[in-house]
Parts: sequence; C-alpha cells; structure tokens
Amino acid sequence: MVITSIIEASVAVGRLTSYLIAEEIQPDAIIVKPPPEELGEETVVIRDGTFSWNRHENKTVLTDINFRAHKGELSCIVGRVGAGKSSFLQSILGDLWKIKGEVEVHGNVAYVAQNPWIMNATVRENIVFGYRFDAEFYDKTVKACALIDDFAQLPDGDETVVGERGISLSGGQKARVALARAVYARADIYLLDDCLSAVDSHVGRHIINNVLGPKGLLASKTRVLATNSIPVLVQSDYICLLSDGEIVEKGTYRQLMAMKGLVSEVIKSAGQNDSGSSSPSGSSPGGSDSETSTVIEAESSQEKDEMEAEQEGLTTLQAIKPGPGSSSAAGKRRTGSMGTLRRASTASFRGPRGKLGDEEAPQSKTKQAKEHSEQGKVKWSVYGEYAKTSNLGAVAFYLFTLVAAQTASIVPLVCADRSGSSLSCCACSVQTLFVFPRRSLDKCRSNTTFRIAGGIWLKSWSDKNTKAGGNPQVGKYLGIYFLFGVGAAGLTVLQTLVLWIFCSIEASRKLHERMATAIFRSPMSFFDVTPAGRILNRFSSDIYRVDEVLARTFNMLFNNLAKSGFTLVLISVATPLFASLIIPLGAMYIFIQRYYLRTSRELKRLDSVSRSPIYAHFQESLGGISTIRAYRQQDRFELENEWRVDANLRAYFPSISANRWLAVRLEFIGGIVILAAAGLSVIAVSNGAKLSAGWVGLAMSYAFTITTSLNWIVRQTVEVETNIVSVERVLEYARLPSEAPEIVHRNRPPASWPARGEVEFNNYSARYREGLDLVLKNIKLDIKSHEKIGVVGRTGAGKSSLTLALFRIIEADSGNITIDGINTSSIGLLDLRRRLAIIPQDAALFEGTIRDNLDPGHVHDDTELWSVLEHARLKDHVASMEGGLEAKINEGGSNLSQGQRQLVSLARAMLTPSNILVLDEATAAVDVQTDALLQQTLRSPLFANRTIITVAHRINTILDSDRVVVLDKGEVAEFDNPKELIKKRGIFYGLVKEAGLLQDVE
Repeated sequence: MVITSIIEASVAVGRLTSYLIAEEIQPDAIIVKPPPEELGEETVVIRDGTFSWNRHENKTVLTDINFRAHKGELSCIVGRVGAGKSSFLQSILGDLWKIKGEVEVHGNVAYVAQNPWIMNATVRENIVFGYRFDAEFYDKTVKACALIDDFAQLPDGDETVVGERGISLSGGQKARVALARAVYARADIYLLDDCLSAVDSHVGRHIINNVLGPKGLLASKTRVLATNSIPVLVQSDYICLLSDGEIVEKGTYRQLMAMKGLVSEVIKSAGQNDSGSSSPSGSSPGGSDSETSTVIEAESSQEKDEMEAEQEGLTTLQAIKPGPGSSSAAGKRRTGSMGTLRRASTASFRGPRGKLGDEEAPQSKTKQAKEHSEQGKVKWSVYGEYAKTSNLGAVAFYLFTLVAAQTASIVPLVCADRSGSSLSCCACSVQTLFVFPRRSLDKCRSNTTFRIAGGIWLKSWSDKNTKAGGNPQVGKYLGIYFLFGVGAAGLTVLQTLVLWIFCSIEASRKLHERMATAIFRSPMSFFDVTPAGRILNRFSSDIYRVDEVLARTFNMLFNNLAKSGFTLVLISVATPLFASLIIPLGAMYIFIQRYYLRTSRELKRLDSVSRSPIYAHFQESLGGISTIRAYRQQDRFELENEWRVDANLRAYFPSISANRWLAVRLEFIGGIVILAAAGLSVIAVSNGAKLSAGWVGLAMSYAFTITTSLNWIVRQTVEVETNIVSVERVLEYARLPSEAPEIVHRNRPPASWPARGEVEFNNYSARYREGLDLVLKNIKLDIKSHEKIGVVGRTGAGKSSLTLALFRIIEADSGNITIDGINTSSIGLLDLRRRLAIIPQDAALFEGTIRDNLDPGHVHDDTELWSVLEHARLKDHVASMEGGLEAKINEGGSNLSQGQRQLVSLARAMLTPSNILVLDEATAAVDVQTDALLQQTLRSPLFANRTIITVAHRINTILDSDRVVVLDKGEVAEFDNPKELIKKRGIFYGLVKEAGLLQDVE
C-alpha cells in the first residue's frame, strides 16, 4: 500500500509540475494604454505584427500585420474560410504568441466570440456579467440587441436559466445575448467575431442600425468586426481583407469598390450592392403581427442622440466601496484602461451566481434539477448490486480463504499448547511479537493464520530444544517455519489477485459501462437540466472510489473481522471469564459505530453533491477563458471558484472532526479491553485456575492487538457505508430513464427505406421537456420526394426544433411524423437516425484524424474521402495539412476555424447514403464565396435525388428552393414556393425585402 501510494503521489506530482511550468500567455503580447478622449484617436495599433499559436509553433497564423483602429470607427475584417479573421481578433486580445511587432490597446475591451460563450445562469446574469445593474441602460441594451421579443417568449423572461452552454437558447439568441453582454460592459474597444452570422437578415439589419452602425449604441466606440456579412461593410469606416494570414487589401468601402479588387469581387459575387443595404422602413403591408413585433422599430434620431449621450455619461462611474464580505480584489481600482469600465458591484462578490445547491426560485419554470441525494441508511440492494457486479464466485472464494485460514489456525495452537512449557511459551509469545512487528500488522492481515501458526511453531521448536537439551532436527523445524512464511506470501498474493482482478476491477468496469450506456441513451431533457459537472463528478470521483477505495476498505474490514474473531477466541480460551465481556463490549462498539455512521454517511453525501458545482464551474470557465480574460474578470471567477471549493470543504472538514471524535472513544474502549484481559487473567490465576503461563502470555500479547483490530472494524464498517454511497450514485445514473428503443424488432423499416424521401408532419406538436411550453405547435407539412425545402423564420421561431423532431431528439407531444409512409415513432431510433443525414448548427468534431471524423467506421476508401472534401471545398486545405487524411484534429476541432468545422461536417454528411439531408445553418460561418460554391454543389446532380431540408439565415440560399416553410413562434405561418410567398406579401416577403433580394425573385 505504501509503495502504491508513493507511485501515485509521484505521478500526481509530475502532472502538477508539468501543469505549473506550462507555458502561459505572453506577458508583453499587448501594451495597454489609457483610453482616448476624442473621436478619431487611435485605440488599436498593430505594427509589423507576426503571430503564431504558441512559442513552439513554427507556422505563423498572421504575418506582417499593420492595422490601426480609431475611436468612433467601425473596422471590418473579411476573408475566406480559414483566412485568419478570428486569429486577428485574438492577437488584439493577447491570446496569440507574438513573434515580432507591437500591439497597443488604448482602453478596455469587450469581446464577442464566434461561438458565443454563455454561462449556466439566467439571461440577465449573462448580460450584466458581474457589473452593477442599471435598469435603464439594461433595457436600452436588450432593445438594441433585439431581445425584447425573445424575453417575451422565454418561460421566465430574462430570469430564464439558459442551462449549460446556453442549451435552451437558439444559436441566434446566444449570439445576441453575448452581444448584449459586450454592449452593457461599456468598454472602449469592441472585438466582435462574426456575431451576425447566427441571426436572421432582418435581425442583423436591426443590430447594424441600433448597435454597430453610425447611429447605434456603440457609435462612439471602436468596433472591430470579423464578418462575412456584406450589408455591414457598407456602413463600415474601414475594411481589411485577410488571405492566408496576411492583409492583402485595406481601405474604406468606396475605395475598395473603386479599386475593383478582391473585396469588390466578393461583394459582387454575393449579389449585393448599395441598394441592398437600405434600412428597414417598416414591415410589409401584409405582414403578420409577429412580423411587426419581430422587426423592432428604430428610435428617433433625438432618442438615439440621448442614448449615446447617456452611454458616454455612464462610462465614468465612481468606484463602489466593497462591502464587509467582499474580496479585497473587488475594492481595488483598476489601473490604466480599466478606470472607465463600470465597476462590479459588491453584490457580484458576495457569493457565486445563483445557489451552490443548484436551486432556483420555486416559481421558475427553467430551474435546473437539484442533484438528488439519498437519505438515511444505504439500502442492502446497493450492496447486492455491487456483489453481483463483482463476480459472486470470486467473492465467495475470497471469503472462503479468510474463514478457512482462521479455522485452520486453531489446530496448531491446540497442539502447541499440549506440548509447551510455560517459560518457553511466554518467551515464544514475546518472540512472536518482535519477529512480526506491530507495523507489519496492516500488511499481514490477510495471512494471520500463517503468522500465528509460525509463532506457535517457534514455541513448539523451543519446547523440543528444552526437553532434548540441544537443537536436534534443525532442518525440519526451519523448513516448516519457512513453509509458513511461503504460505503467508502465497495466500496474500492469491487473495489480492482475487480481490482486485476478479472482484474490484470487474465491478468498477461493469458499473462504469452501465452508467456510460445510460448516459448515452438518456433523452436530451436530462442534459438540459443536468450540468456537465455533475456527470463528470460521477465518472471521476465516484468511479475512483469504486475503483480503489471500496475494494481496499472491504479487504481491511474482512481481514480485521477474521483476525478479531480468532483473537477473541484465543483470549477467551486463555481467560474464560473474558467471554462474558464480549457481548457488552460488542454492544458498546456497535452503538458508537452507528452513532458515528449517521453523521459520516451524510457528510460523504454532502461532499459528493457539493463537488459537482466545482467541476461544472471549472469546465465552464475553461470554455470561456478568452471572454473572461477580455473582460478582465479573472478575479471574479477565481473568487467564485474559491466559494465553491469552500462549500465543498464545509462538508469535508466536519468529517475529519467526526473522525477524531471516533478515535478518542475507540481508544478508550480499547484500553478497557486490555485492562479486562490482564485483570481477568490475574483474577483467574489468583483463584487457582489452571492457566499456563504460555496461554496467559499469548492472550496478553494479542489483547494489545485486538484493540487495533476492533478500532479498524468500526472505522471500516463506516468507511464501507460512506464509500458505498458512490456505488449508490453510480447506480442512480445507471438507472436513468432512456430514450425510445434503438431497434424495434417487430417493426423494422425495409433496407431501402427511405427510398422516396417523402416527409409528412401531421399536426405535430412537441416541447423540450415536461413543464415547458410547446416549441412546435400543430405543424402540418407535406414534403414530396426529392423536393428542396427551405425553412426560415425569426431566431427562436422553431427552425432547429423542427430538425430535432425529425430525428426524434425531442418526442411528439401530439401528432406524428411519417417518412415514406412509416410513422417514425413506431421504429427504433437507430433505424431512423442511420437513414437520415444532418449537418447540425454546431459542428461536432472529435479528437482524432480527418479520416476518423469523416468516416468513423472506416468503410470508405481514400478516393471517396477526397471526393467529398473536394465537393465541400476543403480538399486544398486538408492536402496542405501534415498527414493529409491522417492529419490530427484537436478536441472539438479547435485547430480548425468555425467555417472549416462546418465544412468537415458537410463532407461527413455527403458520405452518408441517405435520401434525406437536413442542413441546419450548415454554412452560416463560411464566407459568401464559399457559400455560393457549396450551394452549387448542393444543387448539382450529386444531390438531385435527395430530399433536402435547409434551415437558413441567408435568404439567398433558399430562394431557388421548391418550397419554403416560414415558421413563427413554433407554428407554420407560410408554406409555398418562393414566388407565391412574395406575391402574398407576408412574412417571407418582409424577410426577402430586408435582405434586398426582391429583384432576384421578382
């Protein structure tokens, strides 16, 4: 055990050391200076900047960058997929390694990442982000970011808990919440990474006019926007075109259009011009109420001027004195550029957001489920489940070796007593104690038989020597004594093998598999209300206890039980009066054990439950580390982590105190046992009892060890029950409600299904989970074979929910969906999902190679893989990567841009032999030129025989669809071919008008 602990400690120290000495962000990557006072002054300057991902990276991501941004200007960074737009913004944040050059930042920074980082908190907490709440400016912010209607639709308004990674929000809603956070921060410099790609064109227009444009809330601020949106370029002050990490063109919109260079080609290829960027003058004449509410009317010029003036006035706030419970970090005045940022209020530092117990207000519809914790004694069924998973045969064999060993030990003891002399027996007893020192007891508990029998054999040998007056048969006695040692070692090895290999490892493997299977088969509603930290806690802390702690505890318990039973028999034989004390002593031990157990068990449960928020918060913080650094909120998140750790320690430290309480009482009772054994022996001898000195000496020597064994029994019974709680928690997740069966054997679709690709929604309604409002309401659609269907609607209208319903990620509340005449709810999920192909809104890539991500089953040859990469416009990039198809993909595809990740997902879908293809914002993050090429591919003969359902923000991508579905608040508002919808002058007409594409359709 000691050697194992040393090895584990050395590994842990090595891992900690490698982490602590790991490379940190470059301290001089950026130079922070005070913010400018006048419009037109420089706020961001990059001089001859060359950057790489880290110090050891040979390949540069940005080369010879020269860039200047000024107060009150909107600078747009454009370029193809993978050109380096996001890296450009990260270089200003200081997240890249600066090889040469200088980066100056004048003022504080607000950052909106391409993948919006949303905390597991309420919408308001995500927007306010630790700053003092100002109701008036907050209302102006959410109105400017087009969030008013969304708040009306959310179950609890802006107090809605959005879940982990904002899972209950749509992609557009997450983007606008992240933008609102930046606006509310009232920074000097705004770095916006493609924040318009996730929203509809009319919402994007509203954001341009009310936030980013010359009359928006941020008109007096420096805005650097990486974008593929053409309309915003018209209102920009400065445009930079990136290509392969270099600035190849820069200037104003008019200058670049006059140059007729690459930027001009990009804009013309998108079919955009100045006339297409007109501001929304109002909703269409035939527009519905929802359309009127969707396009939020612009404020008057006077109101905008007042808003700008108020914003300027709010940028110089007086520091707020921290309260008594505040961290000293909260009270420090931020130096340099941070002086103008609104200071976080004392309320932000009194405690972590929400409650550590994961509870929300009782009236909240979106509260996350409180982590379940059993109460009272652990059920015997939990022990039974653990025994069954441990291999019952191995458990029985392990227990048999213990019982057999202790039973066999009685025979040599009796034989030894019949032939022993008093003096030699007593001497031998003492010798036994020193031959097997007390420190060895813990290591030898499993071989007590051989240890005791070896001692008795020494006694017998000594007796023979005394009688013979010499030392005859040395070889015989020495050989047998050696065999006892070999037997002890052999029994230890055997018991260890059986315990760990056939019991412990087997049990932990089976329990882990059961829990993992249950998690993978759980419905999405489970993940909506369960933070990842809780799941990680079960798979790390609880599985660790099942892996190592529980088996070791059981081993110590059983061995101490066996040893104590034998020792009590030995003392009772030597001192019969001692037997009368066994029952009262046992009752006393049991009373203390039960009294202590009730406290220890609940403390262990509290410890397990309070550890989950630590994992969740840490994982969440890592996911948003760039955003946290940009807002310079490290102190607040460190403090929140400390609060969560303290909450966990509040359950841990009392367990240490309770342990000391137990130790004092057990040692006291142990002293009584020793006193009783010695006192009763003296009384028995003084009363003329025929007790040999050998027996009395043996009893006395073991009386000293019995106290340790009894103490360990009490401790280990408590440890068993407190650690079996981990099995209880694992079994809880192993028994989670599951999705529908993967295969329904009596109702399997034909092998060619779906041959036609006909999809029909029959009055279909669905909700994400019970208790929430319907997200789809009475959907009635009839999609014909090989038809190309576009799905449009305002952000949050239910577009992505429609695709989730098709794959049965969410189940029907009423109605059904049929594909080629087969009700999808009547077949297995595996049969359904394998026959459909989807390119999701959030492209999911796994750590591995390009080949692994394209073809997880490795069933396609290289020719097919290169073919789909060419169609997805990724062939050149993959060919340039080291290894080609074997090129490494980092976790989550972090070494690819967002657009490239979407293209990999598109290529993967092309390999799926399905007649139905669903595209959920599949090209939202790619540039206009690449999008146009991909649209050509999707309309090529390669996809001619597929039914394609396209969810899109870019209206131009679905204008040539056979029919278009317009969703509004979860209902089908319009469904017809694009030209007919334009004639009706309804919602679709308004969307097309907002995009400036009416001429293309009419």
